[in-house]
Amino acid sequence: GKLKQLKEEINHLEASCWLIIMGTVGIRVHELCEIEQGTHYSKIIDDERYHFIVSRSLKTGEGITSWLSPEIAIKALEVMTRLSAPMRDKLRDQIEAEKLAGDYSKAEELERIQHSCVLGVATKKNNEIDVMSGDSINRRLNKLAKAAGVDWHFASHQFRRTFAHFVVHNQLGDLRYLRDHFKHWSLDMTALYGFDDDLDLELFADINSTYREKGESIFSHW
Repeated sequence: GKLKQLKEEINHLEASCWLIIMGTVGIRVHELCEIEQGTHYSKIIDDERYHFIVSRSLKTGEGITSWLSPEIAIKALEVMTRLSAPMRDKLRDQIEAEKLAGDYSKAEELERIQHSCVLGVATKKNNEIDVMSGDSINRRLNKLAKAAGVDWHFASHQFRRTFAHFVVHNQLGDLRYLRDHFKHWSLDMTALYGFDDDLDLELFADINSTYREKGESIFSHW
């Protein structure tokens, strides 16, 4: 009788991982859906360890892209990877079944997503395992919010904008945002982005735009 409740708790845990990654990294929902297992790394820069999440960006046409990530996002990614493991197992079975049936083109199509960390059952595709859509992510985020008693309708694109505001408030010395997992954003971001050409430069531009807007509003108030 508790199986349904367990499934709901697992779904909420998985949605929490998505929320943490989008909220602390600034990644778009389609980029979240492109994350594969093991696609993160770290670098030592000036005796500090920096973490990066790797995915594929379709918006900018850049392809494989990296995002500077706090440690909490890496932990969320590790949990998300473990939670999606049963789906990858089912996907491997599905690939083998297609090969046995002689449908190698379908098997090849499924093999392209076999390492994905954001998988679900596609009811419109005869319950095939497939990468989840942005709409499905948004629905799950709102179920999580409702379960937590949060009166807010979430849309995934809000997280990128919110993330930019976190960074800007940090840079402006607002102590409310100086948390451990945002500490690296207080450094010179231009220098950090100079270390790696694969980083999401459009996110950097969004942050600079938000910084200008915030600065203008402060001067206007004065």
